[in-house]
Amino acid sequence: MIESTTVAARESGEHPLAVNLWQLGLVAVCGMSLRFTLAWLSHGEPVVDVFTFWQWAKNLDAGTNPYTAESAANYPPLWLYLCWLCLKAAEATGLSFDLMVKLFVGAVDGLTAAAVGLLAAAGGAGPRHAQLAAVCYAINPVALMIASLHAQNDPVVMGLVVWASWLVVARPCPIAIELAMAALGLSLAIKPIGLLFAPLLLWRCASSRECCRGVAVLAATAGVCMLPYLATSPALLIQAGSTYRGPTDFGYLGIFNSWCNLGLGSSGVPIVERSPVWMRPLAVAVLALAAWRFRRETLASQAVGVVLTLYVVYGSLGAQYLMWFVPLAAASRSPQLTRTSLATAVALLAFYQLHHPGILTGEGGKGIHLGVTIPQWSGVFLFAQVLMYAGWVRWLMDMLRRGAGFQPAVVGQANARQ
Repeated sequence: MIESTTVAARESGEHPLAVNLWQLGLVAVCGMSLRFTLAWLSHGEPVVDVFTFWQWAKNLDAGTNPYTAESAANYPPLWLYLCWLCLKAAEATGLSFDLMVKLFVGAVDGLTAAAVGLLAAAGGAGPRHAQLAAVCYAINPVALMIASLHAQNDPVVMGLVVWASWLVVARPCPIAIELAMAALGLSLAIKPIGLLFAPLLLWRCASSRECCRGVAVLAATAGVCMLPYLATSPALLIQAGSTYRGPTDFGYLGIFNSWCNLGLGSSGVPIVERSPVWMRPLAVAVLALAAWRFRRETLASQAVGVVLTLYVVYGSLGAQYLMWFVPLAAASRSPQLTRTSLATAVALLAFYQLHHPGILTGEGGKGIHLGVTIPQWSGVFLFAQVLMYAGWVRWLMDMLRRGAGFQPAVVGQANARQ
């Protein structure tokens, strides 16, 4: 186990909350406002993933087991319960289901901006740079698109991961580890992304006893949130999780599919539909090596290194996966964040226009009219994907070469604590 108090606290004696909370709160509110505006402009009928969420919520509302019903769920139960609450809220207010989901995800994602600022401060940033980190996340185009247009649950999960990371690093209260593991347990009950970060957080426990206590809280929280299905049909939960290996929309398999569909008069179809099963254990082994290689980084920087490794090694990446690096890189104050986010945003826009235009407009099959034809969008999609993948590789290689991890933010570098 390693020392878990913050760099700032060790070197300057500052309290872990030595940052202007009012300013971070204002950034969070502005971030939520941006997301709510995009949600309103793009809402309409449930499309793509949100339509699937609506089906799961209707199954739950009808008293049907969502893991055995038609359109069986492949996410853990807590997300199904949240979708059901959105369904009830939509029925009570007369608003559309997709708008309620987008507002919920946008609210959580806006609050994540505050967590990003706190995590940056806990990692050694001064108050001004912590606020800039929060702003960078609040206005990041990738985070905005996934939360407010796509309305996937990854921003909710990553928000919980960032809050848990801050609690582990800053230790703002005596039960910080327990609270962090509870937050991570909630994330696991929505989508098992948190398994990628759990070892990184537990490594920073002060003792083996604290680590065991954290694991117990993590398991208990996730287990309670998965009731009653964890007790009545555990095999169905395991089966649901094992059926999802990630679509081949992005990553090197996504680039291959885009190349094969280049110039077609339609959006095309995936040539390679799934990555082979053996890619999972291989990816896990490589990710473990990456986590060990970056073990001396700050927690946020180490997590970015692990996510980038996943992007490079695992060929099946969904659009929503592309926001995982954003809050962590913002908290790390990485100068690579801006250019990688821009390439990712262009790739997402082209992907939506080609394959799921209703995400942008709330109308199935209808995209945004920008005067660009489908064959031209396919070229934009391929180019942006190649640029994005090359950016991941370059970023990861820079981390490996430097050894010490990220440089401070591009502004005010001399003032950031290392």
